[in-house]
Amino acid sequence: MVGRSTWIAALVLVWVAALGLGCLAPCGAYSAKEIIRIHQRSYATATDLHVKVWQKEDNIHITDWGVGTVTGGGIGQPVATPGDQPEPYHSRKDPTDGPGIVTDDGTHAIDLNWTNISVPGCTWIAIPFKWTLTEQNMKWLDVAWTNAGDPDKPRKKAAAKNGWQVSPPVSGGGGGTWVHHVTIANMDVPNDPLEPEPMDLYLRNIAFGTLEGLAPIDDDTLANWMDWTAAPVPSIVLHPGESLEYDVVTPWRDGHILTCYEVYDPTAGPSAAPNGYMQQTTDGILWETGDHPTPEPSCFVALTAGLFGLLGCRLRRRR
Repeated sequence: MVGRSTWIAALVLVWVAALGLGCLAPCGAYSAKEIIRIHQRSYATATDLHVKVWQKEDNIHITDWGVGTVTGGGIGQPVATPGDQPEPYHSRKDPTDGPGIVTDDGTHAIDLNWTNISVPGCTWIAIPFKWTLTEQNMKWLDVAWTNAGDPDKPRKKAAAKNGWQVSPPVSGGGGGTWVHHVTIANMDVPNDPLEPEPMDLYLRNIAFGTLEGLAPIDDDTLANWMDWTAAPVPSIVLHPGESLEYDVVTPWRDGHILTCYEVYDPTAGPSAAPNGYMQQTTDGILWETGDHPTPEPSCFVALTAGLFGLLGCRLRRRR
């Protein structure tokens, strides 16, 4: 019979081994891609475009990024540099406690800037973007246009800060199904002095697609959003701080969850676009079509599967 002290020693040994192998973190980096389509409707002619792609947790970091060929408006490629989280997130720690957590250190956002361009109103810009993080996480967008000849309001915010995430899949119980929890959120903060212009987020054409297997996908796959399935709530308004959540059920664990939504302006009247085609909508602000592959289980869970209940280890799900 094994004594209690022997069991404790064994558990400590497993724990130390896991720490030594760096296995409390996911096995590898996490990559996701998207196509960001932005409608220039702020000025008769815009001279600059500013896009910030960011995430808010200060314990997750961007390790790599890339911008594909930008089309529309003849604006060419952006100047892409590491940037800061937008306020009020830049000035606050998230999580607020924990070892090594510091306020925004410049590894949580990428700034895409186009300057001295000339983009007429009603022009759509398409930006393929991909990034790699140290852990799966939600990606947010912050978009603004500038007109150098407008001294009263040189920077026009295109829409509320917004983005989406798919949580790691969980077993759906009997039948061998897996549940992928999708969240789309308005990240503007109400009643906060660091958020001078909170906005409502009007969403429509919310849809999702699924692809089994973790082989990389190409941009054409993201362009075929019209073949995807309408979400349970195909349109909604999200006030600052609110989110929409729904589940996608698949017969597989590992694969790609694709999501699409359009941000639009309800005051502009109905779109005159035939068949609602994204790049012809007159009241659309931006279209987001993106891919979230399911993350690999953590090494720690794999190493200690037999002691899972005993050690109380679980995958973290962000909502």
